[in-house]
Amino acid sequence: MSTHLSIIIVNWNVADFLVNAIQSILDNPPAGNYEIIVVDNNSSDDSLVRLGREFPDVKVIANLKNEGFGRANNQGMATASGQYIFLLNPDTIVLDDALDQLIYTLEKDPEIGVVGPQLLSKDRQPTPGGARLTRRFLSGILLDLLYINRIPWVGQKLVKALRYPYDLNKESEVEVISGSAMMFAASTIKKVGGFDERFFLAGEDIELCDRFWKNGLKVYYYPQAKIIHFNQSCSPVNPVDVFMNKFMGVAKYYELKNGKITHFWYRFFAYLILIPKLGIKSIYHLCRGERDEFLFNISILKKLMKWRLVGEAEYYK
Repeated sequence: MSTHLSIIIVNWNVADFLVNAIQSILDNPPAGNYEIIVVDNNSSDDSLVRLGREFPDVKVIANLKNEGFGRANNQGMATASGQYIFLLNPDTIVLDDALDQLIYTLEKDPEIGVVGPQLLSKDRQPTPGGARLTRRFLSGILLDLLYINRIPWVGQKLVKALRYPYDLNKESEVEVISGSAMMFAASTIKKVGGFDERFFLAGEDIELCDRFWKNGLKVYYYPQAKIIHFNQSCSPVNPVDVFMNKFMGVAKYYELKNGKITHFWYRFFAYLILIPKLGIKSIYHLCRGERDEFLFNISILKKLMKWRLVGEAEYYK
C-alpha cells in the first residue's frame, strides 16, 4: 500500500519538544496511512536514544554533522514515499484534524502549491509568522536592523503593514508561509525543487515560497488547521551561533533574490546600525552586572565584526 502522507521533522538537540511533537501526531493522525521521518542533525542530547526507545516505528536519518535546516529537510524528502509531504518543526503540537485539513486544502484546488496552518502560541493565540509578506530590502532594514516595532503606538502598525498584513482568521493566498509547518504534494515539490541548500538556517522557506509563485502555484494559508508552535526549534547549545546563522540567512536571501549589490548594502547597514547598538548594550549590561547578557552581546559583536563585508554569508555549524 502506498503512503498517503510523509511527515518530516528536522531535529537538533530538542529531544523533549521532538517527543511531544511526535506524540501529538500519534494522538491526532491523518485519516490515511502515513510515515514519520526524523532527520537528526548530529544532536548531542538524548534525541536518538529516546526516538529508538519511545517511537521504534519512526524512520530516522542520523547525520554525522549539522547539515542545516534546508539540506536536512531535502534528505527527508528524498526518502519520503508519501503522496503528500508535510514539513514540521519539532517544537510544535499538532491539534485535532490539522493534517487532514491541510490535505483537503491541497486536494480541493490543484493550483495551490503549498499550504500552511494557523500557528498558535503556547496559550493558543494566533501568531503572525504563519502568513506574511516576502522579504523586501526596505522592510528588512526597518524591522530587522532598526527595530521600528519598538516605537510606541505606531511600531506594531508599521510591522503589520510591512510584513504581516493578513487576517489570521481567514484563509487566503499569501506571499509566504512558515517553514515550521508546510505541506505540498510530492509531485509538486519535484517540479518546484526542494530547499536551496545554500541557506543554513533562516530564509530558505521564504525563498521556496517565492519559487512556488514563480512556477504559477499558490502559497496558501488555511487557519482551520491549527498547530501550536513554541518557536524554540533551535537548541540553546550555542545561542550566539543560532543568532548569527539566522541573521546570515537573511543576507543570503537578499543576495540570491536581489543580487550582490543589495546584499552588500544590507551588510553595510548591519555594520552601521548593529555594531554601535551591540556596543551600547554590552556596556549597559556590564554596568548592571548582568554577566550572561554582556557576554552574549560581546560574542555577537565579535563575530559580526569578523563578517566579510563582501562575499557569501558565512555560517557557524
